[in-house]
Amino acid sequence: MEPSTLRRSLRAVFPDHCAVWCYGRGDEGTTGDAVALRRHAMHLMLKYDRNLAVRNPFEKFCRIVGTLAWPLNALIRAAAATLAIRNQLPEPAARQPFRVFLQCWNCALRHNIAPKAFFKFRLFLDANRARVRYYLQDHEMAYLVRAAWKKLDHKLTHTVNDKLEFFQFCQVNGVATVPVLAYCIDGKEITAQTPVEQLTGDLMLKYTNSASGEGVEMVAWNDATRDWRYNDQTIPTQRLAEVLRQKSVGRTAILQTKLMNHPDIKPLTGRGLSTVRMLTAVEPGDAGVPRVAAAGLRMSLGASVVDNMSAGGIASPINIENGTLDSAVGKDIFKGWVNRHPDSGAKIGDAMLPFWRETCELCVRTHALVKGIPTIGWDVAILADGPILIEANLGWDAELVQLLGKTALGETLAASALRHCLTPATH
Repeated sequence: MEPSTLRRSLRAVFPDHCAVWCYGRGDEGTTGDAVALRRHAMHLMLKYDRNLAVRNPFEKFCRIVGTLAWPLNALIRAAAATLAIRNQLPEPAARQPFRVFLQCWNCALRHNIAPKAFFKFRLFLDANRARVRYYLQDHEMAYLVRAAWKKLDHKLTHTVNDKLEFFQFCQVNGVATVPVLAYCIDGKEITAQTPVEQLTGDLMLKYTNSASGEGVEMVAWNDATRDWRYNDQTIPTQRLAEVLRQKSVGRTAILQTKLMNHPDIKPLTGRGLSTVRMLTAVEPGDAGVPRVAAAGLRMSLGASVVDNMSAGGIASPINIENGTLDSAVGKDIFKGWVNRHPDSGAKIGDAMLPFWRETCELCVRTHALVKGIPTIGWDVAILADGPILIEANLGWDAELVQLLGKTALGETLAASALRHCLTPATH
């Protein structure tokens, strides 16, 4: 059996969510966009689960076993998650681990909330758990966003998702964004504003269609020796073009200037650039006015040059009214919540981001240029002289903006915008 088939089979036997057991349940007394979206997502998941013709008999059998065994699987996952995080729980939950375990198991069975998401959203807090029907998880959003993409103009979605096209779009429309100094498509001729051999200063080398910081590397400039440091090797200036070509084989690779965060938040940035993930959404109706729906700040740790949680970073929810931060959490929720940056010791909770109003205005103004898209997740860097767009994402991280349970997407404009896009005839 191929390793990929084995991995799919194991995931089918031991899923962390199971729409079959939850479809049509858990939405009593709740109306509106959140329930409609969760039911739509579960319907899509059920449709996917039923479409087993493309799978071999063993995978089909594994999926059936995983569905039938979900209550036991959910119990084991809830118990393991509670044991792993019990020492990190705040009061009074810390004194009631068995009660927390039962709550976690109940949310998995009744609301299709994965145990890790239960703790990421801090649903052991009564105030958060009372809003459990309004939280949307990444696996649900993946189905919803893909369904929404099919209804959008392909050229527009490609412009927003592709880093090179997005930079060119921003240039034409006078939007502040990080410049693309040079790019190469599939190892062919390099296009550059300035010859690559004449570039200086630290650079970032990345793909135009990468996600979650995949493939991002730093090319460090040594001003004393007038050469570059890349992959722990020293390379002369004339070899940088060759590196860019090699990186681009089969894809499009770009070189961008390495940016530095505003001095006020530099202690929260680690070695990399900390970026705000800001979610904007368009109000349903003829006006189609974009507004900020939610936001979070991502921070890199250790030697990492990217701030994505999947690359080991941490993230904090942002109060969109005033730009203040709360405690942070990493991809591994079982390490608990962090109120000081692990590298610098700088306090995260209650820190206030500079240029917050300008950051919101930048994202809203840019979304208005592509308002045919219901929701966009923006990556924004706050520099010494103000905010600058890094990239736009149609497939944004739903759980990042719901950290600590501070925001439930079902209570935001993003839910209305997505529902309107998916079911326009009902609005």
